[in-house]
Amino acid sequence: MEEKDLNIIQYPASEFSSSLTAENSNYRMFRFLGERIYFPLYKIVREDEQEALKAAVTKVIESDKDEVVELCVHVLDKEDTYQEFIFVIEKSPNPGNVYIIFKALSADSEKIAALEDEISLLKDLLTLCGKALFVYDIDTKLLKLFYCAYDQTVELFGGPLKDFRNYCVDVGIVRGKDRIIFEKMCDTIAEGKESQIYEFTSSILTNGQTLDGNRIRITPRMDGRRKQVIGSIAPMSIKTGVESDDYLEGTFLDSLTSILNRRSITEFARYQVVNGKKIALCILDIDYFKNINDNYGHLFGDQVIVAVADVIQRAIKDVGKVGRIGGDEFLFVINDYNDEAELRSYLRSIKNNVQSLYQEVVGNNKITCTIGAARYGVDSKKYDELFKIADRALYVGKEKGRNRFIIYNKEKHGELEDKENAAKNSEIRDAYYSDRSLLDLNVALGNLILKGSSAITSVLDVMTVALMVDKAKVYWGKDRKIIADYPENPFENFMSNDAMDNPAYQEKFEGDLVIITNTSSLEYEFPEIYTQMLSEGVLSYMQYRLRDGEGNVNGSVVVKVCGVRMHFPKIAVNIFINMCSIINAVLIREES
Repeated sequence: MEEKDLNIIQYPASEFSSSLTAENSNYRMFRFLGERIYFPLYKIVREDEQEALKAAVTKVIESDKDEVVELCVHVLDKEDTYQEFIFVIEKSPNPGNVYIIFKALSADSEKIAALEDEISLLKDLLTLCGKALFVYDIDTKLLKLFYCAYDQTVELFGGPLKDFRNYCVDVGIVRGKDRIIFEKMCDTIAEGKESQIYEFTSSILTNGQTLDGNRIRITPRMDGRRKQVIGSIAPMSIKTGVESDDYLEGTFLDSLTSILNRRSITEFARYQVVNGKKIALCILDIDYFKNINDNYGHLFGDQVIVAVADVIQRAIKDVGKVGRIGGDEFLFVINDYNDEAELRSYLRSIKNNVQSLYQEVVGNNKITCTIGAARYGVDSKKYDELFKIADRALYVGKEKGRNRFIIYNKEKHGELEDKENAAKNSEIRDAYYSDRSLLDLNVALGNLILKGSSAITSVLDVMTVALMVDKAKVYWGKDRKIIADYPENPFENFMSNDAMDNPAYQEKFEGDLVIITNTSSLEYEFPEIYTQMLSEGVLSYMQYRLRDGEGNVNGSVVVKVCGVRMHFPKIAVNIFINMCSIINAVLIREES
């Protein structure tokens, strides 16, 4: 018999001793039984069925074969109501123990009706074009705007339609003549009488950050119980009318793992805290990840990151969400856990499953992780404080030797760090860049100063990890020759040599820096650059002009992001500028 991972079983499940005391349970069992999970099982089974249960357990334990017994019983739930279940009883690898899986037979007609309504709604939503969806309830006047992909849902807005309308106008998400079309659209949704398509420019999908064309489809529906309006918002080119199929995926999901990106998981976590949800905020870091990259290569390192993301998502998919916030760091939220024991069950499952990854590859060099957790209401009721506390717990876990989880306890783990260091770390953490990667980048820049331009490629290698970009190039000289390229690709040019000499393009620079968060914005003004970007899948980039000893433009450094549109945070921009300044100084030094 092999030990089961109970958390992947879709029903309440637990390992019980011969005395029917729970020893290891999945989160569904915790949620179903609550505090009753600490009672012997026969005390919550109807009295006339207890002997049959004991006999079935004895039969499985004493059997020489991997026998499975199914038994119909009534179980007292945490609301003191008996529910009818099928118990599936199997032998455990631990002598004298059994696994029992609870399969419910009791049916609540109201729940079934609600599920049928939900299925009907989902069927209608699936007929819509566009990946951002909304549902408006005519009776409650509540609007929900959300985005779905890869088993994750990102809520962009939830509340009264009038609040959404006022917010979009007040903060400039819709402007000028587009405001008239937007308000007409809101009226159509509120009335719920007709299907319509509206097209205008807004930043609804990026919360005020980037203006894009939107095509919005509206459809009234009635499911017999309530009247609703459903619809979709598809990003599009106002000039061509072509919708973008991957825009939202790149905006809200991490391109490597397909889980939520740093922006989405942070907004989700903040939303839970603001609304007073009982959550655990958890930060996970893969232990000694640089050693994994050094010993097995960056491609295998990427596989590990994807696998760890999958482990977390499978463990909490019914009760929370996970996002990638740095190179090898994850932030995940667990909702509505019953108590610390249930929270420990989640974290233990994640830790153990990470440790079992790729054993055939790494052997005794096990892949492990460290997790720090903070609890809403116990540690704080503010998101920023919860994040810092979880970060502190993560640090404690590393100090204790890694490969463990720490649920913060002030008496055990002490006060948070001093204000000066906390502010410094908060700036880094809020930008979601790995401390370790930033340290590696500083070391690489030190080597660059000592060794000269031969070390530039090594700097680009570390920088792509630190800033979470895909590729980087350095051009130098009047002919814009590529002198450093990571990853190396002799057949690829980031942009034509003429681009740096185009006066109109030069006007886009502020100082020596240009940031393009959406390469589609170049389509009509700089079609050659846009075509080159499109062919390489580049969606966002930063470029910094390098100058010769006399101050003339003599090259550039470019970092590019593929598969996702990145809004580079301030810390990323500052790091990039400082790195480019050092590269420029080294190149000038070698020319003189």
